[in-house]
Amino acid sequence: MLYTNINRGIIFISIEEFISENTLKELNEEVNFMLYNQGMNYYAFNFNNLNYFSNKFLNSFENLLTEIFLTCGKVVIYGLNKINKNIFGTRKYDMYYVEDKRDVYKLLSL
Repeated sequence: MLYTNINRGIIFISIEEFISENTLKELNEEVNFMLYNQGMNYYAFNFNNLNYFSNKFLNSFENLLTEIFLTCGKVVIYGLNKINKNIFGTRKYDMYYVEDKRDVYKLLSL
């Protein structure tokens, strides 16, 4: 399941339970709409309730990250367990890993 919320100019996207084909489609549609139609540049992805990443999801998510970075967006990822830290790579000025939602506001602000 996919949940979205916008707070202080940051779109928070939570993926919970498992990732289905429908979840991937919803995620792509949501990010593309917010990125290209609404001009959102700050994204926070919550993986607190997700423990498994399929190769298909990793590829799809990396493509989304590329889209965000190409439009000068910034990404914060939180809720990953220690094993999955940095699974999406590192970028010095536009992608961050934090422990929880409170830390997102320390890194991203309008």
